[in-house]
Amino acid sequence: MPPDSTTRRAIANEVPNALGIHIYPNGFYATIPLERSVHIEDLETLPSGRVTLVQTDMTLMAGQAFGWLWTTGNQMYFSMNRPPPVQC
Repeated sequence: MPPDSTTRRAIANEVPNALGIHIYPNGFYATIPLERSVHIEDLETLPSGRVTLVQTDMTLMAGQAFGWLWTTGNQMYFSMNRPPPVQC
């Protein structure tokens, strides 16, 4: 969050890829990756009246993942390495 003395402008450079998750009946899940690029410009007015410009370019990324989801009681668990325990 910029301070009160700062004016912020954020520009999205492109349309983001969709983020999603597919959960199969057996608990196996697969996510779809997300990528979003943003350019941020902050104009800060200093107590002296001088204005400074700070430019930031960010690429935010969440990769693709696979794994398992399961519940025990009122808890939900997930694992990317092994299937859920067999429940009797």
